[in-house]
Amino acid sequence: MKIHRAVLSLVFVVALGLPVRAGSILLDYSPDATGAVIAPMGTAFSNISGGQNFAERIIFDTDVLITGMDIYSLDWWNTVGNYVVVRTWDEQVGYPDIGTVDDFLSVIAAVDSEGITTAPVLSIGSYTRLHVDFGANSFNLAANTALWIGISGFQSEMGQLALSGPKQPGNGTMYMFNGLNPAGEPYDGDMAMRIHGERSVPETSSVVMLLGFGLGGLMAVRRVFVR
Repeated sequence: MKIHRAVLSLVFVVALGLPVRAGSILLDYSPDATGAVIAPMGTAFSNISGGQNFAERIIFDTDVLITGMDIYSLDWWNTVGNYVVVRTWDEQVGYPDIGTVDDFLSVIAAVDSEGITTAPVLSIGSYTRLHVDFGANSFNLAANTALWIGISGFQSEMGQLALSGPKQPGNGTMYMFNGLNPAGEPYDGDMAMRIHGERSVPETSSVVMLLGFGLGGLMAVRRVFVR
């Protein structure tokens, strides 16, 4: 019976966990996509892991694998290879559950203007996208499960932009921390960011084919192992 359950479990895992595509944008809170007002205009919020840093609430209607994240900032401090800290928190009554923080170290993999090309031109520096690949630290998030996530500079300033005004895309709250401690009231605006990953969507025809294959396999297993 152990063999039977193992085969059936494998069939369901494959059938119900088919990613549509890898590395797609699961959530787009970029200035270009939303058309929201960038804040603070002409500069960025301080964003460093040991000081002021931020988290944004995310939730999806299907199971997802989160493989990376963009945040929007300025090019004053950020270069490819700079170390960053990625932090996540479970949700508790609409806020990050401070006791559930998880974090890991990564690096900035790309610095460019993707998703922020329509932003106003600055007299000094420019707005920029900072992309971080999670690599081996990629993680699964179950459907309809809220999570708070943020990226901050490891030992150097990283900066963070927010989105405000009537076109802000989320719940209008970007939670602020001082290190790992809450830092007063949440900021009235959403984090300018994007989430990358894979979304699991079952395909009916594939499910039927795989279930049929699996049932055939079960019969073969029974013939070989059950006498």
